[in-house]
Amino acid sequence: MQGDPSTCGFIISEPQYEAYARSKKVATPLSCGDADDVAVEQGLDMKEEVDELKQILDSVVTELCELRVQVHKLKMQIVVVAAVCVGVAIGFVMSKMW
Repeated sequence: MQGDPSTCGFIISEPQYEAYARSKKVATPLSCGDADDVAVEQGLDMKEEVDELKQILDSVVTELCELRVQVHKLKMQIVVVAAVCVGVAIGFVMSKMW
């Protein structure tokens, strides 16, 4: 009976259920409440997995930001070293000219 709130949304024939149980290796028969419990458990498991993935993503983003800052500092140091080398070279050339 479609639309009847007292019926379960997980209704199949016995042969279909047996095939389903074999494919999913279900140990006990499912009832309407069991299907809801399974869905809730799966939802909670998925929420936990999403939370773990969020934490991993946050840590990766933090590490990337730290690496970006380190690369920026290294580039600045290279620029300073290059400027000092150019200054020394100009000073050497100027001292040889006079």
